[in-house]
Amino acid sequence: MATIAWATDVSGNYDTKTNWKGDVAPGLTPDSSDDAFLAGDGGAAYTVTLDYGDPSLADTKIASNATLLLDDAGATSPVFTLQTGFNAIGAINNVNFTVEIEGGSIKGALTNGVDGVITLGSQSVLTIDTAATVVNEGTINGIDGSLKIRSTTVNNDGGTIECLDLINDDIQGGNLSFAQFYGSDVIDGSVQTVVIGSSNVVVAGATLVGEGTINMVGPLTVRGSATFEGAFGPANALIAGVDKGGTLTVDGAVSAGGATIDGGTAIFESSVEGNGAGVDFGKAGGELVLAKAEAFTSPIVGFSTTGASSLDLEDVGFAGAGEATFSANTNGTGVLTIVGTNRTVQIELDGLSQGVTFTAASADGGAASIITASTSADVARLARFVQATAGFAPTHGPMPLSTSAGEPSASLSLASPALWRH
Repeated sequence: MATIAWATDVSGNYDTKTNWKGDVAPGLTPDSSDDAFLAGDGGAAYTVTLDYGDPSLADTKIASNATLLLDDAGATSPVFTLQTGFNAIGAINNVNFTVEIEGGSIKGALTNGVDGVITLGSQSVLTIDTAATVVNEGTINGIDGSLKIRSTTVNNDGGTIECLDLINDDIQGGNLSFAQFYGSDVIDGSVQTVVIGSSNVVVAGATLVGEGTINMVGPLTVRGSATFEGAFGPANALIAGVDKGGTLTVDGAVSAGGATIDGGTAIFESSVEGNGAGVDFGKAGGELVLAKAEAFTSPIVGFSTTGASSLDLEDVGFAGAGEATFSANTNGTGVLTIVGTNRTVQIELDGLSQGVTFTAASADGGAASIITASTSADVARLARFVQATAGFAPTHGPMPLSTSAGEPSASLSLASPALWRH
């Protein structure tokens, strides 16, 4: 294997043999057995133009003052292969080549034209790293390998990117498919289609997906903050889990799939409709926020009866602690009816028995209601504890009346103030 370097900081053609120097006889250009260096960091800016197809390089370095221009207007699907070890600190401008990269990193400027294709081989890893700038009007396909975009601004208007993960990125326009989110990512509202991959996609930081169409192929786990402003398709399908500390905000309508809340918060700004969608609560509970409670017609499963779950109805005015009543059916379903100051809302709750009591609390100055639940036994135990510690039986205040069985049946609020939205 030979090491060949660009001879001077002067622009020229890749295929001009005298433009190269190094560990080979004069008059040769780099091939698949060579390490090629577009060297000269700190020198004058220059461009190396490759205008023929099918070269292959073992190891390529592009210095900060160098630009590799790939443009062969007369060729049919020209191919340029970069083997493992590719490192571009300078610029790459791909007009119409298919660039096959077997591994490496890009830290400079990458421009991929309308007819340009950049693809990764199987098991290959390419990192578009911090301080890189990307303009893509063609196709960047990293699904077969592992394309990682980190702390990078990407102008993807008119282009398509398929990658493994995004880390602190700003993606603008085009179509995007990915498998992981890390850090804080912004996918601009001009994005046409965002495809969330078939593996479990993890949102660890703060992520914003703009007003494009969001196609969820696989599940999404939110441990940071995820905001989706676009519409879900096909069939308005959302597949998401919200773990402890996570917040999921959905602006578009949902009519398939839904969310599992296990310690986090899910906020729905639009409708959630039909039995094809719904919300499940895990053991850790969490908060479900509905901006349009009347437009929520899907079932809720697993709502906690110990105060761990809360239902925040932003458009139901607070009428009083007893505004929510529950009626259970024999088939395991039930209906929660909330009579607010401005509207009455009914929500299906599944898996609860008739002995559950719901308590409302005021939020946003009375403009909204927060609902929590408890069982009669929970209320009774709390009442007995209060009486025992106080040393006397209550004679006034909002303590419950006794039923014929001697157990209190009216409600005590177990809502956590930390869950209240102000």
